[in-house]
Amino acid sequence: MFSRVSVAIERLGCLTPQDLLRILRTCYTQSQGETTQEGAKPQYATFPHLYAVREWLSPYLKQLHGLNSFHSFVIVKNDEGKAVLHFKAWCTSEWDGERYEPVVLLRDLPQGVPEIIKPNYDAVDFGRLKSMVEKCVNNGVFTNEEKKEWLNFLEEEEITASVYEDVEEIVYDKDDGKLQYALLFCLYF
Repeated sequence: MFSRVSVAIERLGCLTPQDLLRILRTCYTQSQGETTQEGAKPQYATFPHLYAVREWLSPYLKQLHGLNSFHSFVIVKNDEGKAVLHFKAWCTSEWDGERYEPVVLLRDLPQGVPEIIKPNYDAVDFGRLKSMVEKCVNNGVFTNEEKKEWLNFLEEEEITASVYEDVEEIVYDKDDGKLQYALLFCLYF
């Protein structure tokens, strides 16, 4: 999949975030391995916020052990509505539910919703980025349409940055040596 994206970027060029989305829509069709849909295409979505899903799920996750020799995994919903992990040694191996029994991933359903992760805009200089876009247009790197796309993108990011300015951060400090995560406590998102 990623090699198809890189080939498409090399062939078509990718100068804006919108270009990347267009390339993702067109560069890949499923023609090898197992597929449930003829000509399957990758699905993608853009999110206005990032959520701390790992921290939200961690109290409910079962510990997984002994999977080092497996290279192919799929997570599906079983007949009981639970997320289960199927695994096999190689992509060419058969799925063998009797030999490798699927693992239910969650001990219980998570409560509430994940926290929103506050983006860090401290190092972003929007004025400088806008002047760089102008310089790219003046040097013939960007067309006027690409300039418009970049300026719209930067304007949306500036609005997003301003929304987060007065949001209180909750910092979760992990005692096990892992990184700290700054999460949001915000009622208006």
